[in-house]
This record gives sequence, structure tokens and C-alpha cells, in this order.
Amino acid sequence: MMFYGDTSVTSASISAAGTSVDQQYFASINSDDVNNKSPNGVKSQKLPSRFDDSIPPLNGQRREVFDVVAPATLPPGFKFRAQSLDGRTFTATVPPEGIAAGDSFTVLPMPDEVYPSKSNAPVWHWRDGTFDVFSLGKFHPSFWSALVCPQLATGQIMTRMGLNFFGSHTHSRHTFKWIFLMIALYNIILVIIDAFMPLYYYKGTKFVIMNTGAWMRLSLTLVLIIYTVFIVAKTRNFVRWKYSIPSTSYDGRLEDICCSLFCTSCTIARMNRHTADYEKYKADCFSETGLERSGPREV
Repeated sequence: MMFYGDTSVTSASISAAGTSVDQQYFASINSDDVNNKSPNGVKSQKLPSRFDDSIPPLNGQRREVFDVVAPATLPPGFKFRAQSLDGRTFTATVPPEGIAAGDSFTVLPMPDEVYPSKSNAPVWHWRDGTFDVFSLGKFHPSFWSALVCPQLATGQIMTRMGLNFFGSHTHSRHTFKWIFLMIALYNIILVIIDAFMPLYYYKGTKFVIMNTGAWMRLSLTLVLIIYTVFIVAKTRNFVRWKYSIPSTSYDGRLEDICCSLFCTSCTIARMNRHTADYEKYKADCFSETGLERSGPREV
């Protein structure tokens, strides 16, 4: 465990909010270097997870807070690194009044620190503009995959961001597969409809439209469009939250929906470029993350 001071390792416990499953977190501090107080009498304990609704939301997302149990008496402003069992780390700073061994204090890290990026994605701003679709070249997959099949392109982004089928952050690794199966099933159903309920036929010289087949196709397509806008908006909202990107309008969630509805492919391509380090990893249209096999599984 690394610190901002010349300290080494014992143990303490931290708990976090923000996921549906409680997780236990651990920090490390050298008792000999902090007021010569031993933390051996402090028992590791799992504190309840929580969101702090008194803190203003960031990009429409409730703020995640961490309750840290001090393993020793710590001076004001003392900083140390806390690391979770799933590899997430953040900086814990002792409040101005200091903290006694066994007492807890609340830490409010930024999302990009709690969910560290494994790419070179910039923080506080987008990598480039919405319409810079050819910034990586006219034939780069980041745009063409979003244009040809926006659902699969979004599924790749969701997989490398750890989002599930409904756009919630669960560290899911199978989102692309589920979306691929959904698209495959959608097309199979359309083929069956065309085979047994054709959209039209000729009765002599009269052209007749089959309402049943037409309405079924329309209904399925409408469901797919709604789902596409939903996951693109959810993914864009999470990307903005993770990288602390402010919205350009009064309501960030409304901005996410409008971009997803009226500029779907360009919005997906922009998220592609922002969340992937294409200078280090090549694009792969057929992988679950949209990156070559050696690329990070989750960014």
C-alpha cells in the first residue's frame, strides 16, 4: 500500500456505497509513524454502504461516499491511499480536527478516482467533439461500427465500462453477448414474420398490405429503437460521471437523451474514442470490447 508519507503497512477497514452488493475495503497505515499509537486493538469491521443525498449530484448521479475507520490516531490533513478488494483505490484525507483510533470519517472521492481508468481517457472534458468522427481516419471502426450497428457498438462500450444489459454498473463482462443475442433474435423473428405474414401480396392487379405483419415489424422495430436510445443515454451518462465531464446544458440527463435520440451514431462514436486508447490498442469490430484481445477487459 502506498502513502503520501514515509509509512508502511498494518490494516484498517473501509466500506463503500454505490453498488447493490456491500463490499469491504482496506487501508494501510504504519502505527509507529503516526503518534506512536498501535492500531492492533482496532477490529476490522464492515460499515454499511450508503449514498449521501445531502451532497449535490454529479452529472445527475448520486455521490458515493466511503466511511473510513481510523486504525490509529491520525493528525489533521494526513493522507493515505485506500484500496478495495476489487482493485479500486482512492485518497483518504483526515479531517481538520484529526481523528482518534477507532473513529470513522467520511471520504468523498471523485468518480474517476474510485473507478480508475485503464486507458488514457481525459478527465473533466471529452477527448474531442461529437462530429469529429473521422479524427482517427476515414475508415476507423470507431465510427463505422456505430453507424452500421449502433446496438453492438454500444454493447462493446458497455462491456469495457462494466455496464450490464440495462446500463447499470455491475462490472458485467457479458453485455456484448446479450446484446448480440438480442439483435440475432430480432432478425430471426423478422424473417419468420416475412415468411408467414408477408407485408404485401397481389390479388389480381390489386396491391394488398397485410396489416398484421406490418404492425408486428413496426412494434419490434419501435422496441429496438427505444432500447437503443435508452442504453446509449445511460452509457453516455455513466461516461460523463466516471470522467467528471460536465454537461453543456442545464439538465445533463436531458442532454444525454437528446444526443442519443437525434445523433445516435455520432454519440456512440464519440464514446468509443473517449474510452479507448486506440494509440495503444487496435480496434476490433468483432471483439466484446471493440479492442484487440490484448486490450483491457474493463476501462
